[in-house]
Formats: sequence, structure tokens, C-alpha cells
Amino acid sequence: MLNVILNENAAGKTAGKKFEAVAKIFESHKAEYRVFRTEYRRHATEIAAKLALSGADNVVVAGGDGTLNEAVAGLFEVLGEQCLGEVAVGILPLGTGNDFVRSAGLPTDAEDAAKTILAGCTRLVDVADVGGVKMVCFSNAGIDADVVDMCNREKHKKTFSYAKNAIKCILRGTTYDFTVRYDGKEESFSGIIASVVNGKSMASGMNYAPSAKVDDGLLDLVAVEKAPRLKLLKTLWKLATNRPLNKSDKVRYAAAKRFEISAGTTVVDIDGELYTGLDYTAECLEKCLKIYAKGDD
Repeated sequence: MLNVILNENAAGKTAGKKFEAVAKIFESHKAEYRVFRTEYRRHATEIAAKLALSGADNVVVAGGDGTLNEAVAGLFEVLGEQCLGEVAVGILPLGTGNDFVRSAGLPTDAEDAAKTILAGCTRLVDVADVGGVKMVCFSNAGIDADVVDMCNREKHKKTFSYAKNAIKCILRGTTYDFTVRYDGKEESFSGIIASVVNGKSMASGMNYAPSAKVDDGLLDLVAVEKAPRLKLLKTLWKLATNRPLNKSDKVRYAAAKRFEISAGTTVVDIDGELYTGLDYTAECLEKCLKIYAKGDD
């Protein structure tokens, strides 16, 4: 029995309609499934927790990265890091960004994802703890909080909404004083954003951290330093179009199991959800999440 947590409001309330095609895939394979529809913020956390308590061996998340984050948080609440691998998590990418599936090399088409789940192959991937909040994709401090807030206010979010609103924020000229600590090092600089990510993809497919892997036991830091506005816009364009960067672009990269970041702001974006008053300390929880994935060819 597949336990589907469906967020019908994902991707501008189109996820419910898209799931109908997925349901036909399940039915054509005579796979039994039941659907739990989310009705409010963090409802997926409650549903996943109840499923874990009932002894379910799988949870299929039908929605975006935010819905996935909520469901994983619910599993952690009940099972903890050591037992989380007992439940296989399937992902039907019905959201706007779907960055985790891109980072993990999973199908970005929901019908193909359904077939992957039905095949039953699994693998273990990393999750992160950010100030007590679980993170599956990314976390950011800096202008990202303003960008996410602007995106959330849009009636119909599009895949280019993040880039569009980031440009608006850069033109305002806001910068932050960051201090980053990792592996016994301390680095201070002025910039517009500092991110700790689990995978390479962010903001609907932007190849934000090219070297990041979801199963390497490490988190990756990406930070964009202060620069003239036109230079920052060019750097953003390079990131958005997956073009190579050079030293003049002033983008910092690092990889470590743990990062501590102070930014002069208490707002942190974790998988598209804004948290205020959070200690921005990110720690990798190595290979504790079991997901349905493509098998060996």
C-alpha cells in the first residue's frame, strides 16, 4: 500500500490535476494506494508522523520541495535519525521548483517518478539539521528572505519568479556582513547571500552548487560577495543559466559537515520556508533518509 501525501495547492494549485495522471499509472500497475490531502501549513508533517506511528513502510510525497521538507520533518519527529531508513520516501515532483529531485538525479516528470516508485529500488541520502529544523534541499541567509517573501506573495508563482525577484532585491543595493565558521576556519565578508545546501539545484533548476551531492556526507556553502550592482546581476545571470564562473564573480564555495553562519539577520530560508530567530548552524545527517530511486541499468 502506497501512502500518498498530496499537496493540491503546490505549483499554483495545479498539483491536484497533475496527480490524476499519476493515479492512472498506479492503477494500470494494480498498485494499491491511498491519498492524504494536506489542508494547511505543516499538515504534511502531521500526516507523515501519524503514518510512521502506524508502522507504514513508505510515504509518497506529491508536491514540491516544501511538502517534502514537511513530510521528512514528521518522520524525524517519530523515528529519529537512526530509524528513519525504515521508511522509504517516494517523491512525485508536482511543485514549482522540484530542486531535490534534480539534485538527486530523480525523474522530474511525475509519471516517470511514479514508475520509479513502483520499481521499488531505494538509496540513502543525506539530510541536514539547521538550528533544529530539518533541511532536505537548501538554506539561505541574506536577500533570499526578501526574495522568498516576494515569491510567496505572488498569486501565480512561475519557475522564473525567484530570479525576477532576486534582480529587484539586488537593485535595491542591500548587503549583509557575514561570518562563516567551518573546519576550524573563520571567514568574514560583506555579501548579498550565504547558503548552505544539500544538493546542487536551487530556485527551480539553478545549478547553484555544482559540486554538491545529496549522498556525500557533506554540506556545501555558496556565498555571493558584495560587488557593483551590474556585476551582481551578471553573476546571477551566470548562476541562473548554468554558465561557468570566474574569480571576478566573487562567489565563495566550501564543503564541510557543519557550518555556523552569522549574518546580522535572524531570518533563514529553509527549503522555501522562512524562520525567524533561528541559530544558523547547519549540520549534515549522513545517509539517514531512504528514497525510491532509479535502479542500476
